[in-house]
Amino acid sequence: MVTTQIIRSRSYTSKDTSATQAILAGDFVYLSGVLPMDYKTNQVVVTSISQQVEQIFSNIRITLGTQSLRLENLVKITVYLASNSISDSINELHEALKRTFGDRIPAKTIVFVDRLPEGVTVCIDGIAYIERD
Repeated sequence: MVTTQIIRSRSYTSKDTSATQAILAGDFVYLSGVLPMDYKTNQVVVTSISQQVEQIFSNIRITLGTQSLRLENLVKITVYLASNSISDSINELHEALKRTFGDRIPAKTIVFVDRLPEGVTVCIDGIAYIERD
């Protein structure tokens, strides 16, 4: 049986007290869906897709940092997009991912949904790998 550990950063606040930011299991960190929420103000950033993606990865950096990991440790992400214009959304998303990861974008799945919580357009979950020496 794999031992698991709940991960929560000190910066993270949520109205949902049962919310789990991430789970450490073996050599992997499984991130729950991350919304574009500013952890300092506890306000959701509802702006362009690019700005939402930027805020989400800022939050993911904080969570991964609790385990001394970086965005480079992400091996898989799932992007949930709520948008009326699929082609514009995809283009803006890809540009935002390129700015964040350069040429090393993790494996990704994009799922289009009718809506997301708090009126946001983007939610991202992911899996990070922990390299052991």
